[in-house]
Amino acid sequence: MSAEVHQAGVTSSDTTFDLILSIDTVAEKYGTREAFIMQMDLDLPADPAAADAAEELLAEELRAKIPGAVFASGRNIKLLVEDIGGRILTVTASVAIAALLLACLGVGNVVAAGITARGFEFGVIRSVGGAPSVAPRLVLAEITAAGLAAVVVGIALGVHLAWMGVGLYHDLAGLQLALDVPILPTLVGSGGVVIAALLASIPASMSLRRRAPRVLLASGRGG
Repeated sequence: MSAEVHQAGVTSSDTTFDLILSIDTVAEKYGTREAFIMQMDLDLPADPAAADAAEELLAEELRAKIPGAVFASGRNIKLLVEDIGGRILTVTASVAIAALLLACLGVGNVVAAGITARGFEFGVIRSVGGAPSVAPRLVLAEITAAGLAAVVVGIALGVHLAWMGVGLYHDLAGLQLALDVPILPTLVGSGGVVIAALLASIPASMSLRRRAPRVLLASGRGG
C-alpha cells in the first residue's frame, strides 16, 4: 500500500517513510491478519532540524490515530547506515595506516642491512671518483622502484577483490553493483606509499655520505 502525503507549508527534498503495523493491530482494526507496510513520500524542509520536527509531528499523529503502528524514517535509516559505514571506514583506514607505519620500519631496517652488506661496492664507487651523493641516490632509486612495484601489485589485488565483491553481491544478494575505481584516491594513496618508503630509507641512505671510501672498503665484500 502506498500513498502520497503533502503536509501544508512543507516543501523540499523527498523522504521515504515506512509505517509498519503489527499483525495483532491489523487484526483488531481491519479484521485481517495480513501484514501491511505503508510507504509515504514526503516533502520535507531542507533544514535538518525542521525536517526532524516534521517527522516527529507526523509520527505522533500516526501513533495517535493508529495504535500499535511503528513509524520509521527512511532518512534516519540512511543517516544511520552512513554513520556506521563511516565508522567502519575510519577503523579500516586506521589499521591500514598503522600497517604502513610498521612497513616503513621494516623498509628502514632492510635498507640499513643492504647498505651494510654492500659497503664494499659503494666504497669502490667512491674510490673511482663517484660523488658522495651517488650511493645514496642509488639506494633511493632502488627503493622507488620497489615502491612502484608494490603500488602496481596492490592496485591489481584491490581491483581484483573489488570485482569479486561485486560478483558476490550479484550472486548472493541479487544487487546490481558496478565496479568503480576511484582514480584520485588511488593516486594519492600510491604516492603516499612511495613517499613513505623513501622517507623510511633516507636516514640509512644519507649515512653513506658521511662514510669515507676507505671505511666502506674496509668492510670487505658482503659486509
